[in-house]
Formats: sequence, C-alpha cells, structure tokens
Amino acid sequence: MHFGPLRFTPTIALSNMGLDTNVFNSTVDPKQDFTATLSPQAQFWLKLGQARLTGTADVDYVHYQAFATERALNTRDDVRLELPLNHVTPYVSDSFLDARERPGYEIDARARYLQNTVTVGSSLRVGGKSSADLALWSTKISFSADAIFLGTSLDEVLNRRSDGVRLSLRHNVTPLTKFVVDTEVERDRFQLSPVRNADSVRIMPGFDPFSVISGSVRVGFRKYDALGVGTQGYKGLVANGDIGYRFLSVMRLNVHLERDIAYSFDVANPYYLQTGVSGTLTRKVTTRWDVQATGSRYQLAYQQVATAGLGAGRTDDVHALGGGIGYTLRPGRRLGLNVDKSRRASDQQTREYNSLRIGTSISYGF
Repeated sequence: MHFGPLRFTPTIALSNMGLDTNVFNSTVDPKQDFTATLSPQAQFWLKLGQARLTGTADVDYVHYQAFATERALNTRDDVRLELPLNHVTPYVSDSFLDARERPGYEIDARARYLQNTVTVGSSLRVGGKSSADLALWSTKISFSADAIFLGTSLDEVLNRRSDGVRLSLRHNVTPLTKFVVDTEVERDRFQLSPVRNADSVRIMPGFDPFSVISGSVRVGFRKYDALGVGTQGYKGLVANGDIGYRFLSVMRLNVHLERDIAYSFDVANPYYLQTGVSGTLTRKVTTRWDVQATGSRYQLAYQQVATAGLGAGRTDDVHALGGGIGYTLRPGRRLGLNVDKSRRASDQQTREYNSLRIGTSISYGF
C-alpha cells in the first residue's frame, strides 16, 4: 500500500490461541489457562530526496483469560535512515522495545523491561566484489522496579548499558554467496551491580547466504573478561545462524543455532553459556495443506562466582517437541493448529517444569 512517497505493508496475526497447561512454569501444582496473542504489524518505506527512511512498528497483545496479571501489551519499533552515495552509505538507526515477557530460557516471570539500541555507521564499497561496514552502537536495558523473580530484583542485577564498535567485511565469493567476517568489541556496564561489569571481543566469520541454503551463519571466537572480583572469564567458541533448505520440492527445513554468553539473574551465577539449536520441518501435503514438526534443545551452563572454592555451576537443559498442521487460505494467509511440549531439567529440582501448549494461529498479510 502507498500514499505518495510513503509505502507500507500491514499484517496481522493471531497466534498461541489455545490452552497453556503451565502458565508459570511451575515445578509443582501447575496452573492452566486459555491464552491468545494478537500481533498487528506494519513495515514502511519513505524516500526523502536521495535518502531512504525504513522501519517497522510491531504490537503484541498477550491475553490470559483467568490470570489477568499475565496479560501484556508489548511494542517494538525500528527505524533506519540511510543516504546512499556513490561508494558510501552512511546511516543511523534506532530500535526500541517495551515488553512484559520472559527475557529468556532462564527467567520464568513475565517481567516488564525497556531495551533501546542506537546505531550510527557507514557502509563502503571496496572494488566490485567487496564491502565494509563500520558501526558504533549503544544499548540500554532497564527492568521495572517491580520485576522480581525468586526473590531477586531484576533491575538491580540486569539493568545495564552496552557500548560497542562493529566492523563487518564482506566479499562476494559467488553471485549468491558472501564470505563475511564480523569483529565486535563490547563494553557492558551494570548500573546497580558493577561487580558484573565486563569487556569482550567477538570475531565471527561466516557465509551470508550459502549458495544452496538460504539465511546466514557465523562461527567464531569470543574473549570475555569479567571485571568483577572472583568471576571467571570465558574464551571459546561462539556461533549464531538462521538457515533454511528446501528439498524434494515439497519440504523445507529451517534451523536456528546459537552459542554465546547471557547474563543471569542469580547473584551467585553472574552469567551462563547458552548453547542450543531449534528447527522446523515443513512438508507440503497438497497445494494448500502442510504439516510441521518442531524441536529445540538448549543448554544453560552456569559460571559461579569463584569464591570459597566454587567453580563451574550447574547446567540446565531446556528442550521442546511439537508439531502441527496448516492450511494456506491464499498467499500470505495461513491457518494453523500446533501442539508443543516443553521441559526444563536442572540440578535444582525447584527449577524444573513441564508444559504443554495446544493452540491455533492465523496470519493475514494485506
């Protein structure tokens, strides 16, 4: 859709409409409820002379019928302004998230937090096949003062500012494939818990995309220096990727993989190494009907504060299996029914849970 120089694409989706058998991820006496998520979204493009303005506005309304305390309205806004010149494209972008949701696989409470990232950079073409991108970025994460999980105030241990510089070098190996090297230097500073401050360097080569596989993947090395007394650092492998592969003309496999450091809410465990993979296999049965199988497994390897002889902490294991069927009403419009079962295993029995979700989803693109 467009009005003069403004072009935009609105979409709306209704997902997770069904039964959640463990609303709070409880170890004992799990509670179940009817839930649904309504997600309108709009992507827009605007030409301002030679400059381009692009962005996305996304809203999620999460509804629980019985447990009103778990309802939430989440918003995400992204905007980018760039000025394409002959060989250089300077740009500035801003991303803002206001959400009340689980921050990751570790924290089961739906906590309210704000996340804002500002990036300033420039892309440079070097010859006919190579390019470079240099960017400075700053991210601020702030949890609400009433966000508490297992007796820990999340704003005290997780509020932080991260500043960094990133250099990306790209070279066209083939018309479809680029070899990429991302180098990033990052500085994390915690407002109320300076013992968690850290500096790190990440180098991740990869391909974007492969010649026969869509998506991108990075596998590299990270040196993480924890500045707090008694906290050990990390030197080792990190990875991130989203890849898809279509085969036999009717089947598609999408895989997400990651391995990197994440900060923990637990004072005795400043951070953990999250390693995992998730995937979705979709098979077209007819031109409109399809079936899906999904699965994921993530390990959270905790690092304890190295005092009183403490070393590596526990390792939690989170995995899920599911499946579903879908019907394509028309291109961009799909109706689906999904069943997903998830479980977290831990050395701490109070951190374990089982959950089953049965729900439908409807996506509608204008």
